[in-house]
Amino acid sequence: MNSFDDWRGLSRRIHSECLDTRCRMTREALEAELLRLPTEERAHLARVLIESLDDEPDVDGAWLDEARRRADELKSGTSQGIPADAAFANARRRLVG
Repeated sequence: MNSFDDWRGLSRRIHSECLDTRCRMTREALEAELLRLPTEERAHLARVLIESLDDEPDVDGAWLDEARRRADELKSGTSQGIPADAAFANARRRLVG
């Protein structure tokens, strides 16, 4: 069975739970059906769903630009890094007060 057959079978099962435009399939039933898909198909679906939650699609690009800028500053010596332990301790102090 290939992934198309998996999706087609899933579509049939979901459709069989729906009557006209009122779908009776619960979230739990849909989840159970989706978990029956092969790992690769579930991974694809997970990526699509996670991407659909992103309110600002350009954020990834902005973070990449920021990471490059910071790496360039570290390489050029215009900025100094601090050990992770010190950074986390500083963040805890700021959060706790």
